[in-house]
Amino acid sequence: MPTRRNPRAHRPRNTSSLLIGAAIVLVVICTILLVVSGLLPGFEHLFAGSTPYCNAQAAALRQGSFAISGNPADVGFDLAWSGEGVQQVWGLGVGAWILFLSTLCGQQNPMFFPSRVAFAVAFVLVSVGLLLRIGDRARKTITHAHVRQYFVLLLPNAAVILLFPSFVALLKSQFHVYEEVCAYSYLCAIGLWLLLLRLCARPSLARAAVLFACAGVSAFVRPTLAFYGAGAVMAAIMVWLQVKKPKLSLICPFVLYTVPIFLLLWTNTVRFGSPLEFGHSLNLNYHPVSLYSTRFEFPYQEERTSSALREVLGALLFPGHYNYGAWLSKHVFHWQTATNRWRENYLPEIGWVMVSLAAAGILLSFRSRSNFESQVHLEMKASAVFAVLSSLCLALFYAWVPSLSSRYLYDFGAAIAVASSLTIWIVSIVTVRFSYPFWTLALMGTTGLLLFLGYRAGTMTSSSGRPVSLDVTEYKSAFMPMAAAVKSKAIDCREEMGVEQRAGRLHGLSGFFLDGFGWQPEDGRVGIVTVHYMYDVQFVELILSHAGGLSTVPNPRHIRVKVGSEELRLASCATNGALINLKFYGPERVRRRSGLQVGFIAWVTKDQISERLSPWILHRISWNTDTVRAHVGMNAAESEELRIRPGFDFSGSSDVKRAGDSHSGQSPYVVK
Repeated sequence: MPTRRNPRAHRPRNTSSLLIGAAIVLVVICTILLVVSGLLPGFEHLFAGSTPYCNAQAAALRQGSFAISGNPADVGFDLAWSGEGVQQVWGLGVGAWILFLSTLCGQQNPMFFPSRVAFAVAFVLVSVGLLLRIGDRARKTITHAHVRQYFVLLLPNAAVILLFPSFVALLKSQFHVYEEVCAYSYLCAIGLWLLLLRLCARPSLARAAVLFACAGVSAFVRPTLAFYGAGAVMAAIMVWLQVKKPKLSLICPFVLYTVPIFLLLWTNTVRFGSPLEFGHSLNLNYHPVSLYSTRFEFPYQEERTSSALREVLGALLFPGHYNYGAWLSKHVFHWQTATNRWRENYLPEIGWVMVSLAAAGILLSFRSRSNFESQVHLEMKASAVFAVLSSLCLALFYAWVPSLSSRYLYDFGAAIAVASSLTIWIVSIVTVRFSYPFWTLALMGTTGLLLFLGYRAGTMTSSSGRPVSLDVTEYKSAFMPMAAAVKSKAIDCREEMGVEQRAGRLHGLSGFFLDGFGWQPEDGRVGIVTVHYMYDVQFVELILSHAGGLSTVPNPRHIRVKVGSEELRLASCATNGALINLKFYGPERVRRRSGLQVGFIAWVTKDQISERLSPWILHRISWNTDTVRAHVGMNAAESEELRIRPGFDFSGSSDVKRAGDSHSGQSPYVVK
């Protein structure tokens, strides 16, 4: 059926003025959304009520350091001690953004720059960029349009991005650093998409260079943004080949893409000791299953790919059950597999409606070329490629990671929002091209979509509560000590770790966060994993015994030890009656030998992570010739008896060596 234009339709006299007016309205709408969600309850409450780790990172970067403190006493929940400093594990990107804004505003200490304002600025910038790209696309698609038709085109396409359910749910959540970084990640992914559309509108080397550089930098905000960056680069290459540009001209943009990636790998090495370590196998928390799975192994790594992907899809489509504390519950997500895995659900699902819209948009973008100009169709095709590649990479990644949280699933939000906007755009354009009655249907559809998004925005609530914001006085009162800690240098921890020996006295735990976690001080029983702060690690020696009432005797060689991210090799295993002595070689990497280190000991196999306690009693642990640590129920005389008791011969036939330890007797860090 041929399209019939509305005879009363006319092109607005000044489209630029229309877009400027719409941008102003959009800024007001964004502000209202932030106020209603609770992020900006008033013009005085501009500071986060939760611990401002991103501000602390900005302050550390200003001082030329990655560590937010040099004192191990400042280690807290989900922080890591590495590189002789306290490291946060939520990326450097948000901290760098706060540092940039604080410097721009003349703020000397980024610690006291309002983080809510920093997020609002990012939100408004992406919103205005979105409006400009949609307006530019509308001008190229509809040559003679009424102002009301521009309204029908602009509003639903902007609303599906800015009011996307997962993004609104993050704004209405507690908005701690976890949710804050996820919200920034969503905005960053949408920003990459807008840069891709800009390249499609007018392919040029400068625009390609900007897109490639931003794609490389995006992983600094959140590691999973690397998938969006790769998707944007692949879509850009497709566009470049489609418009028949010289292939070799992309060498410079590709260099700009790889340089930030290598910079990220270098910062990971400096901060955590490994290029591919983002801190998630070093951060400390009091979830034993999570500690075990992220440091050693986990049962889910043997799950079939099909069933793992089905679980991810079910968690995206359908509501689950909030499960705070019940991390191994069997009914957390829809289509959940029976294999044990650390799971957390405290945010609502994205929903089957939005996923269906996204699937329709991807299909329509490849089948509707006759209805659009070649350039607009190229934008739609590139958007579909960007969304599909990003979603596939995320699905495969979350199908195999040791833990799954509803917060992680929101990483799919940007890809689903982009694909959903394709559906809305195609339907809107096709409808407004028809005569007046069909345009009325478009207006009704726009109203229905806005009502649906408003309904989802009102019902998207989490079990974590609402965001809390503080004024400047409350903020300084609460976090002034943290601001002082950022300026602190690395300290000598020998006194706290008990390196200086005192005759006849056993040194207990240091008092650092989670030191001795999983080790019961009364009787020495240990859980599935324990945490130990160590200093100047030369070796790790364990004296242990079996717990009573066991039907089967456990194998001590299943016990594994890590210092930081480096797993130690077993040097010897000897017995003396009921006691077992395990000794592990010291770390091979110099970084892990000296100074304060955090060690992890796995006491069970991955099939036993659901147990509360392991079958072992740890009597004593030592990591050099000067330090001895025993459980509280053992007095000094008993510990000395263990030390001098005969029978622990490390050079005799009782030694047990692992496969591949041909040089096991040559390490200088094993005390004979």
